[in-house]
Amino acid sequence: MIAFIKGNLYSVHTDTVVVDVNGVGYRLQVPLSVIPRLPGTGVEVVLYTHMHMREDGISLFGFDTQEALELFRLLLGVSGVGPKAALGVLSTITPENFSSAVITENAALISRAPGVGKKTAQRIILELKDKIAKISLPDREQTVLSGEAGHTADAVSALIALGYGSAEALRAVQETGRELEQPGVEDLIKLSLKRLAGNRV
Repeated sequence: MIAFIKGNLYSVHTDTVVVDVNGVGYRLQVPLSVIPRLPGTGVEVVLYTHMHMREDGISLFGFDTQEALELFRLLLGVSGVGPKAALGVLSTITPENFSSAVITENAALISRAPGVGKKTAQRIILELKDKIAKISLPDREQTVLSGEAGHTADAVSALIALGYGSAEALRAVQETGRELEQPGVEDLIKLSLKRLAGNRV
């Protein structure tokens, strides 16, 4: 079992990254919410990992916090939730917001994730509520309400709920965020929508 990968960030793609560890490149699938928090290429990074083995190959999933990794593993334990759906949940909702959504039984928020319907969201809440309550997420309430990463993830979630793909939503929010100083969620959403509308003309 590989507990974590520590090395220089070699490249970043839509939902994967490659980390150079002493000349060996490890490709990891990561939540979209992790991408904005990564350092620049060539800079050292640590990603906590989960190895998933199937008949057709082995996949590595990477997370920037141990709490996010633990939530991913808890999601895998839910009946009917596989790695793709679990990654989709943590791509659409920050770990802190997901934790709060489960505790407050907010199935509507969880069902925003691609591949997660209302019934699956309710099953996630039912099976994880007691378990997630025991996980320590630092400054949960404050992180849910503030923070650049939280704003980015919330804006992406809103765009996905409006029918945009996760990759194009993330790209639009990131580009918009770079043009603004201390952007709020509403600003990110409004300007990202304008950017997306322009791209489709």
